[in-house]
Amino acid sequence: MIPWIGRSGRVVLAGVWLAALVPVLQAQPFDEDVQYAFGAVVKASAERLTVLEYDYDKDQEVEISYAVSPETKLIRLTALAELTSEDVVDVYYKETGGQRAAVMIAKEEPLEEESEAENEDGPPVDEGTVSE
Repeated sequence: MIPWIGRSGRVVLAGVWLAALVPVLQAQPFDEDVQYAFGAVVKASAERLTVLEYDYDKDQEVEISYAVSPETKLIRLTALAELTSEDVVDVYYKETGGQRAAVMIAKEEPLEEESEAENEDGPPVDEGTVSE
């Protein structure tokens, strides 16, 4: 499970980020073969990105790997080496012969509101303090 997002929050967050990426996508030539996925980063290298995604058919999270090329567009990052296991990414990809090739990868930024929403019973708690 993505550590900082609840189950319903993932769907809402995906919609928010998709809306934010519309201007970027409109600048690209439309290609009906491009598909979308999102999830937590498992591994990242210059040639491959592995993401933990939720598979609705299997009703479980699965690791999916994407081939990355110099033509892959990166949004909110300059290199995949910047990604950590705490990051969540949107991946636009094409699938050919069972292989997924990333067309665009966008790093999601956590919303500040989420940390406050998770602590609805009281004021925001500093991560460095312990409340009793």
